[in-house]
Amino acid sequence: MNKAKKVNKSVNAVIWYFVLFLLVASVTIISLEYTDFKAGRPSFIFNSLLGLANTTTPEDLNKKLIFLAESEQVAYRYQKINNNSYIFHFTMDQAQQKPFLSSLKKLAATVGGHIGAGEDSNRELFFLTIEDRSCHLLQIRVIQEEIKKSEHETVSIKPFTDKKPEIKKQGPALAAIIIDDLGYQDGLSHQLKSLGIDITAAVIPESPFAEAESKRLRQYGLETIIHLPMAARNNQNNYNREQMIFPDSSPEEITAILKRARDRLPFAVGLNNHMGSNVTARRDLMEMFLSTLAQESLFFIDSRTTTESVAYDQAVAMGIPTMYRDVFLDDVVSYQNTRQQLKRLMLIARQKQRALAIGHPHQTTFEAIRDSLPEFQSSRVKIVFASVLVQSGS
Repeated sequence: MNKAKKVNKSVNAVIWYFVLFLLVASVTIISLEYTDFKAGRPSFIFNSLLGLANTTTPEDLNKKLIFLAESEQVAYRYQKINNNSYIFHFTMDQAQQKPFLSSLKKLAATVGGHIGAGEDSNRELFFLTIEDRSCHLLQIRVIQEEIKKSEHETVSIKPFTDKKPEIKKQGPALAAIIIDDLGYQDGLSHQLKSLGIDITAAVIPESPFAEAESKRLRQYGLETIIHLPMAARNNQNNYNREQMIFPDSSPEEITAILKRARDRLPFAVGLNNHMGSNVTARRDLMEMFLSTLAQESLFFIDSRTTTESVAYDQAVAMGIPTMYRDVFLDDVVSYQNTRQQLKRLMLIARQKQRALAIGHPHQTTFEAIRDSLPEFQSSRVKIVFASVLVQSGS
């Protein structure tokens, strides 16, 4: 009898443990599904079983498209059409086309949208529609090899036209390279000079060799811009309030920081942000900062340290000469990676007629730039100062 009771107790214990396991597993699965649903990813429970649609705003969709493009190293630009619609232009080589289109369709599925498409000889036009909330126009251009007619002439196919190809002269595309973080190591200006190109140096104002390097850069005929620290979201903010723009910086603090930076770097002609993910995504703060910057007659480069940055758009809206970073040369510090990123810079420049890259003072970066110069020449991409690139778009 006692033995039977013990067996019953063991069976009951197993059942309760199994029920508890099912309960914990169910709560975990539902939580993970809900996290995916809120993030705009497909959820079997909330999308398929419950029939709920993901709520995605046009701005949310922009962030997803930008993240997709940067993840797959595809060149992009975009502009607003109306309150619910944007047009995106993507440029890629042929090998990138199929993977990108596959990812694009998956993205559409995650936001409960659908894609309607139309094709042209070297462009593809898509309409990404999410119910009645937004309709984005996505224009994809796949790079074709140019049909060379002479040293200075090429045949180009115009999109969306039945006209015969026209022969027209094309000038060189422009590319600018900015090397960030100068001022912490003495003598880097000499290494930039040894590259023998028009290169722009971004100097951190409060760095120990900032003033000396700025003077040398001027003597070498190179361009200097201010590399101004701005607060990052990861809290790696190793500067005090007199040196860095914070989310709660006052107009007076911003004015004082810019004045001190100008005093230390009097030859600077522009400015770009050092870090800044917690600043450049805030439109009201960027409007206040750019208003002060405009008084200093400096152009602005958005380093795009976050896909949520509104700095470039705000500068355009305020009429401030501006440009944004297209390529990071050394997000992975290696010679081969930087060579590939320089090829990408040339690719974007040929398609947009101008492109901007940002790198850092690593020896592998300098070597990759030096070894890539013949390719820039053969690709008819001219390396210019960042100021020339900014002026070319004004």
